[in-house]
Amino acid sequence: MFTYKSEAQLEAMNAGERDTYSAEKRAHEAEVSKKGIEEAVKIAREGIEKSFDEKLKTANEAIEAAKTANTSLEEIVKIQGEELAKRTVSGPEGNGLAVAENLKTQLEVLHKATNAGVVSEKVTIKVADSADTAIAVNTHNSIAGAIGAVGNYFAQLIPGFARKPVPTSNILDYVDVLPLDSDRIVSISQTETVIILVTAECLVKPKSTVVWAAIDAAAEAVATTFKTTTKMRRFFPMFVKVWMDTLKDYFAKKIPQLILAEIRLHGTAFTAVPAQLTLAAPNKWDALIAIIASQIKLGYSPNIAKMSVFAWEDMVTKKDTTGAYLLQNGGSINLLNRTISFGTVVVTIEPDVELNDDEIIVGDLMMSVKVGLDTNLEYMEYFSGDDGDKNLKSHLLEKFIAIIMPAATRTGVTVDTFTNVITAITKA
Repeated sequence: MFTYKSEAQLEAMNAGERDTYSAEKRAHEAEVSKKGIEEAVKIAREGIEKSFDEKLKTANEAIEAAKTANTSLEEIVKIQGEELAKRTVSGPEGNGLAVAENLKTQLEVLHKATNAGVVSEKVTIKVADSADTAIAVNTHNSIAGAIGAVGNYFAQLIPGFARKPVPTSNILDYVDVLPLDSDRIVSISQTETVIILVTAECLVKPKSTVVWAAIDAAAEAVATTFKTTTKMRRFFPMFVKVWMDTLKDYFAKKIPQLILAEIRLHGTAFTAVPAQLTLAAPNKWDALIAIIASQIKLGYSPNIAKMSVFAWEDMVTKKDTTGAYLLQNGGSINLLNRTISFGTVVVTIEPDVELNDDEIIVGDLMMSVKVGLDTNLEYMEYFSGDDGDKNLKSHLLEKFIAIIMPAATRTGVTVDTFTNVITAITKA
């Protein structure tokens, strides 16, 4: 018989004795496991056999009850058929002898074809005296329809819910959107001072320096809550869904608003140089080109100019002295394609519903604006306060977002107004 050893006994053994002990232990545990499996199989088999016997007994009792019920039902059908056979054919509807005989035949065939089915109760069939006493969907010949009112509702065409549109900025199409895999996003900005000169032999050479600085933005939840009643969720779930869809539209509106707020906070205002003060009466087109020229001078390649829809309206309705619309000027300004070409740089003009009437934003937003955006719109249901006492349930929708503009490239995004830029480039 195998006996387990203590730790002290094992330490007193030599290597050969421990190997022998390990082999005996494995053999013992395998035998114990085998007996356990055999016992479990035995118990399971006994349980299955017992359960099968009980279910078989119940099934036999149900079959006997069904046979008795079928016999009673056949007798009922026979009596009913004899009663119906006494009637005479009345009118073209056929609610007389022919109908009764046909019904009797169908019922007998139906119930004789039932083998071991369970008939829970006896059924009495009553044939209408005439077509006028049959239950109808709507009122017919002064007989009230059973579902007349309900039928009227379902007969109506409901094309859907009318919701006003939610105007939304498409700024997400132009910024660098990153999956928000952590609780913040980090940007490392480089600031350098570079001096490179031709120097004579044995003279002190100029020095260049560089500093790297990290800035970060924590992820914050954009959230809203609402409450629903039990009755609303139970009987009008479609309305709840429509409300959820509406809130999703407003989330799609709120996130661009937050991005634009960050751009307004860290973007750079326009500053004209003396060489740009050449126009006596500049317009919005002149102002836009002046901004593009300034950014190219700083080394950037702006690709997007966003402005109010009303500013764009003013620009596309400009006319020449004859009253004709200035649709294009030979290529550098193409209103049909909404682009401005400045050398090799092509800037797309994009009206934006979220920009103020006189506001303009120009730059390479993909390079200068980083957005960490949660891929999910989180949804949660919970009871708040006395919700349970009032048949209420609270609902939460939230989405995490982090926005950052690296300090090193903020000069590559100009945020200003047409009025300011026009004033800055007007010839004194």
